[in-house]
Amino acid sequence: MPMVRVRLLGEEITIQGDAEPERLERLAAELEITLQKIMAEAGLRGQPTRVALLAALNYMEELERVKGEFEKLKSAHESLIGQMVRRIDYALKQEPGPDQP
Repeated sequence: MPMVRVRLLGEEITIQGDAEPERLERLAAELEITLQKIMAEAGLRGQPTRVALLAALNYMEELERVKGEFEKLKSAHESLIGQMVRRIDYALKQEPGPDQP
């Protein structure tokens, strides 16, 4: 597994994962932007644990929202497929067979 050293909230850490090192670096950079934004907006300078917890909660809320959207799209997709199958079945029943005029 690739290992990447990144700096988050002033602390250098090593990240190891299945993703490409460039992707890990990009994700860490995006996380650092989020952490800095939360720190500034919430006035939490010098409280990295609280900043990280707020970021985690924000990401969990976003993940939950995206999962909900995915489930709605999946359900709509399945419904459309069901409609298409019923229409195809109906059309096939309406076509005359090879021995029918």
